[in-house]
This record gives sequence, structure tokens and C-alpha cells, in this order.
Amino acid sequence: MPHTTAAVAAFADDAGLDPAIAGTVAALREQHARNSRQLAAITGWLAATTRPDGGGSAAPAVVRHLGVDEPAPPIRVRCLGGFDLDVGGWPLEGCWLGRVRALFQYLLLHRSRLTGRDTLIEALWPDPDALAAGSSLKVAVHALRQGLREIPGLAVVAQDAGYQLRAPALWLDVEAFERLCRLGRQLDANGQAAAAEPVYRQAAELYAGELLPEVWADWVLVRRENLKDQFLGALARLTDAAQAAGDWHACIGWCLRILEQDSCREDAFRLLMACHGQLGQPGRVRRWFEVCQRMLRSQLDCEPAPETVRLYEAALRGGPPPSTPLQAALAHR
Repeated sequence: MPHTTAAVAAFADDAGLDPAIAGTVAALREQHARNSRQLAAITGWLAATTRPDGGGSAAPAVVRHLGVDEPAPPIRVRCLGGFDLDVGGWPLEGCWLGRVRALFQYLLLHRSRLTGRDTLIEALWPDPDALAAGSSLKVAVHALRQGLREIPGLAVVAQDAGYQLRAPALWLDVEAFERLCRLGRQLDANGQAAAAEPVYRQAAELYAGELLPEVWADWVLVRRENLKDQFLGALARLTDAAQAAGDWHACIGWCLRILEQDSCREDAFRLLMACHGQLGQPGRVRRWFEVCQRMLRSQLDCEPAPETVRLYEAALRGGPPPSTPLQAALAHR
């Protein structure tokens, strides 16, 4: 609604501004509000519109075609390395607790489909009295719905004895990470290794840690390990690329990230020793072999494989790195 002369005069008096300047400020505020409403409407429409090939939202393609920057989703959720919910650029600290929080996380990670009430009860109340669990689920759903009323664009819908989280404009780090890994594998399969490498790098940057590390319920464990395996696959691919390019320092960095996730990966230890051998650092070769021995003995009660010993001895003399790519070794684990 346009500002009246009286309203502008009152604003100028309150703010201590010249009436002409106050009128300009009021007009700019009004225009900004209109633009914000229009952008929200357009973003919502784009996010809800699917591409003809069924590949998801048409928003990125349409926005790129228009020649403007893709608008940031108003709701961002991170589950890798911890749980964080951001709405319109403002983090929501301590949103929900206990089973209500767990219910939101479960529906969030399964938002592509309807989840039955029995499935939710089994996941969130694994050993309950059936009647009490059913009542508890209703209470948790009600509490979650009440909380979501304050967050436009998020809603829990019920149908066919189940629930689903509706969030068309929500960005989830897990989904973005999996899309990048999937795209990298597709590019590799199509012989586009050079194009796949930066995709894997983005995936590795996005993986901030294990899925919901504070949650140890059974329902999250399989998904957590699957995501970690995809992360290790991306790291192996980046390690192999660095080795092929003779970039020994980068290769060392990727090997160390692999060992942070799996401290018994002998193939990563072998390549790590070979990199230091190529750099003329026999002291580091010896030290990493000792670390490898210690990890295998303490965690697996075994000794390094003969192949590891042979490569260690070769690396001390600056011998060639292993010929088997880490990605190929990972595929056979």
C-alpha cells in the first residue's frame, strides 16, 4: 500500500529526517517488500515445478536460463557432522528436543516418501508397549506440527496411516552430497574423468562428518555408514587423480583424510609411504609404517600384509608408488 503524506511526515518526524528524504526511504522500503514477496513466490513456484524428464526441480535450469544467480533456499538443514537448521539465514538453536527432534530428523531424511506409523514407532520407540508408543507418536507429531507453524515452507502431512515432511524449498546437505557423488560416478562411467574430479572435490568439501553423530538409534546407522562409504569413494578417486598427476603433497592430504575415516586402510598407508618416498623423506616413510603396524595390531590384531612390507621397503629407497588405484582397491573391499 502506498505511503500517505501523513505517514511519511510522521516517519520523518520520528526519525529526524528531512521530509523529502523520508519519502524516498519509505518508497524504497515499500519496493523492497514488494520485491521480496515476488521473489518468494517465484522461488516457491520453481522449487515445486519438476522438469519434464522427472529429474527433480526445474529451478536451477530455469534460473540459469534467465541469466541470474540461483536464489538460496530459505531453509537449509545440515545433518553431516551435526544437526543444524537455518531459516532465512538465521540458525535456530536448540529447536525441539528428544523424540520430537528425532521425529523431525527421521521424516527429513525420508522426506521423498510417506512413512507409515508402524515404521516410525519401530524406529523411534523400538521396545515399547504398543499402545503407549502409538499415543507417544501422536503427541510427538502434534508438538512437531506446532513448532513448524513458525517456519513457513515446512509441514507434516498425514495420509494413509502415515506421515510425510513437505518442504519443497528445503536444502539438505545429505541430498546435495549424494547428488554430487552420483554425478561424479556418472561422469566417470561416461569417460569424463576430468569433469568428474571437481564434482568429487565438492562432495568431499560438503561432507563435514558422520551423519547425525549424536544419534545412535538403529535407524540412522545403515545410512550413516553408506554415506561414509560414498565419502571414502570420493576421497579414493581424488587420491588416484593426485597420484596420476604426480602431485605428492595433494595425494598425502587425501590419504590422511581417508585414514581419518578408516585407520586400518593398508592401501592408504601404502600410498602415503610411497608419496613420502617420492619426496625423498625416508624418515616419514618409516614413521608411517610404524603407525600402520600399531593400528593393525591394536584394532585388528594382525600384522601388515606382505604387499605393505614390500612397498615400505621400496619407498625407503624412493621406489615407485603402488600400481593399483585406491578406487579399484576400495571396490574389492
